[in-house]
Amino acid sequence: MENTIFGYHGTLLRIDLTEQICRTEKIDPNEFRLYMGGRGLGASMLLRELPAGIDPLSSENILIFSTGPLVGTPVPGSDRYSLHTKSPQTGLYSFSISGGRFGSIMKKTGFDVIVITGKSSVPTYLLINDEGSVEFRNADHLWGKNTESTQETIQADISPNVGITCIGPAGENMVPYACLLNERRALGRGGAGAVMGSKNLKAVVVQGNKKAPLADSKALKSAIRSGMAELRENPMTSKVLKMYGSASTLRKLKDNGVLPDKNWSDVALDEAESITAERMREHFLVEDIACSSGCPVKCSKMFGVKDGDWEGSLSEGPDYETVYSFGSCCGVYDLAPIIHADSICDMLGLDTISTGVSIAFAMECLEKGIIDAEAYSTGELAFGNPKTMIQLIEDIAFKRNFGAVVGLGTKRMAEKFGQGSEKFAMHAKGMELGGYDARGLKGMSLVYGCGPRGGCHHAGGYTVIPEIMNPKVDRFAESGKAPIVAASRNRRASLCDSSLMCAFVAIGLSDETVVGILNGASGLDYKSEDLITIGNRISQLERAFNFREGLTREDDALPQRLLDEVIPRGPSKGYKVDDFELMKDEFYQICGWDLKTGAPLAESLEALDIAWVKEYIAL
Repeated sequence: MENTIFGYHGTLLRIDLTEQICRTEKIDPNEFRLYMGGRGLGASMLLRELPAGIDPLSSENILIFSTGPLVGTPVPGSDRYSLHTKSPQTGLYSFSISGGRFGSIMKKTGFDVIVITGKSSVPTYLLINDEGSVEFRNADHLWGKNTESTQETIQADISPNVGITCIGPAGENMVPYACLLNERRALGRGGAGAVMGSKNLKAVVVQGNKKAPLADSKALKSAIRSGMAELRENPMTSKVLKMYGSASTLRKLKDNGVLPDKNWSDVALDEAESITAERMREHFLVEDIACSSGCPVKCSKMFGVKDGDWEGSLSEGPDYETVYSFGSCCGVYDLAPIIHADSICDMLGLDTISTGVSIAFAMECLEKGIIDAEAYSTGELAFGNPKTMIQLIEDIAFKRNFGAVVGLGTKRMAEKFGQGSEKFAMHAKGMELGGYDARGLKGMSLVYGCGPRGGCHHAGGYTVIPEIMNPKVDRFAESGKAPIVAASRNRRASLCDSSLMCAFVAIGLSDETVVGILNGASGLDYKSEDLITIGNRISQLERAFNFREGLTREDDALPQRLLDEVIPRGPSKGYKVDDFELMKDEFYQICGWDLKTGAPLAESLEALDIAWVKEYIAL
């Protein structure tokens, strides 16, 4: 590491939109050792560089694009990048990760990290190349365009070979859960698209041909061969995900009675047969797609609608979460409008989970008479009505009519509507929940309630596979779930989100193989236990950021519906979350957090070689 930083360029690019200037900096090699890259490096930088208490939509907020040691290598599932910022949706830490071409092309610019600050006075897009130059280009002609038209226009102006990530109208209008799109891939959660819009930044465009040096190409190729063999042998990566993608989860969830229906007031059972992955593949498949070159899993799917009201709709998806959010959560059991909803969210630049769950909340408020349809001009919005649902999506992106209200998200809508609606506002920390009913998958209670970015279904861990597939794990038990949550959280944070490697590919790889891949690329001599240590270190950084922003133990909370109402029918009938405070105690102890305040303990930070964090949270 003294002379050559393997797997990285070791260089950071800073761009000031206000002054339209840029500069490059060297990255301390120790940063790579401690945080690996991607999510870890971004979390460290965000905590150090962003002042506490700033408005997420002010010019003071920053955007940190980061790659990792595997990006730009032949490792399957490694064409990825991460984006860090302070979330306008939650007011807390936010990161998003996307596949596609942008990450690998960004790495070819010669920069591992791009930091964007300030605000442009006019609509702008950035062109970054491998000579270290940055062009601040006028984006007046792109403002108002959807994400597909934006990318097509830029490619026509520059080259079809550039990497582009951009916002749509939702980002321009600063909808709190607006996202970015590169190709048809979304940086989906937390509202980074709104931060881009607040900076008058329409797109970031990258092009280059630089390659980061690898420590041991021969060892890397050998480890990749071992990994490919493991992927072929694993039934999830060789069959299930390859055939059906993430939507394959839906049938298992339905069969276990944990697929949320109608804003989590019920669970979907037999009615969900019409929206399964098997039905989607049979009637709507166009082609199987690999979002990363050379990936054998090809879990992405292009689906198209051939007839009916939604004829011509085409989407790279929907994945499971989108089928849940626009399907069962909204009481819609027809795949055609779900595919259409996914497509227009991508075009407009909206996170599909938050959009669908926010609409479902509005539907229940109408059904209960909490809001008046005429007063809010809601039209015929109701569970099971896809046409009004889809019209509302467009209104959300443009902040018009009732869409301006639903665009606030469930937390802010509940604050606006009152009358007890907060009890069934399905969010944690302001972020709408992913589609796994924690009353029948108790480990997911901790994932949602204590996760770093709110109601995300994976950033704080993921317990669905062990709770459903492992007969030794009682999915209804509350005690004993903390170690499962923490282990899955830490493995995901390092192995997947910081290296960067697709989580679905990682399902089929042993830790030993991943370590061999990392060592071949970086030469850092990782061991399997280092994956958990680095993941834990990242999780402490994320917790520290949120604590500094005012997060308390009381903010690690679940929607009241999960605590008060039992699942009404099916295999999980009669269950609710009984003692979340006990679960939190166990989790805080595992994590090394103060039981009263939720802050990382000083000894936890010191043991992980990040004692510097103490000064940022006044320990």
